[in-house]
Amino acid sequence: MKKKIFFALAVAVLLFSVVFTGCSGGVSQAQYDQIVAQLADAESQLTQAQSDLAALQTERDDLDALYQDTASQLSGVTQLLDDLQVQYEYVGMTDAEIAEQIVINYEASHLYERDVYDCNNMASDVWNMLKAQGIDAVIVVGSVDNYITDIIQSDHAWVLAEVAPGEFLALDATIGHAFTRETGSRYFRGWSFADPAALKANDDLRNEYNVRLSFILILNSEANIAANLHNNATSQAEVDKWLTLYNKLVELRDAQDALLDDLMIQIMALATQL
Repeated sequence: MKKKIFFALAVAVLLFSVVFTGCSGGVSQAQYDQIVAQLADAESQLTQAQSDLAALQTERDDLDALYQDTASQLSGVTQLLDDLQVQYEYVGMTDAEIAEQIVINYEASHLYERDVYDCNNMASDVWNMLKAQGIDAVIVVGSVDNYITDIIQSDHAWVLAEVAPGEFLALDATIGHAFTRETGSRYFRGWSFADPAALKANDDLRNEYNVRLSFILILNSEANIAANLHNNATSQAEVDKWLTLYNKLVELRDAQDALLDDLMIQIMALATQL
């Protein structure tokens, strides 16, 4: 930038010299040659300055790339340190202590959002964290507020961690708490799934089950309307029309009932009742 300013000043001085000299009768050949030489030198300096600037820009780009690469490597090192910290955080602890600490830490750093990031998602995360520590676990669905006998009535999900042979600890990720059979008996009733994939398949089947059940309720309502119209018909034509509609609605309802039975078989094939 300084060289550019110098060039502009040099040109201004030279032009002033030309004008001033011109008032005295013109510029000599020697003066003209000197001005041309000075202009050429200024142009050379400008070209060099532009070249230096381009070199600096290239150097800056290289430094930016080096910074990004270093930052990426640092992030990888930070993640490795975090992983190592998690790996050695539980050294010297029993499986029961590890399981309890996992659910406490998890709840402290995760937000429960119904129908967005809810108990199913959170239970799956805790299951995975337990498996990473070598602790066997299953995911359970059921209800801790109500006594239920049908898996379709389930309204909650949690984890059962096997902290010793045949000994389990129930982990509720939504509240960050661990329960024994004595302190939380309802956590030891329900239907268990071997892994998050089985739970996801169950959720998909349950969603389809509920949709078809809603459709059956609509068909029942429409069939009742058709039956009433049939019973109050005033002509044989109306009797025949409403009877045909009623029979068709019942046929559709029965088909959906059969599909519900099949869905329930698939759901129960994925789950183990506790």
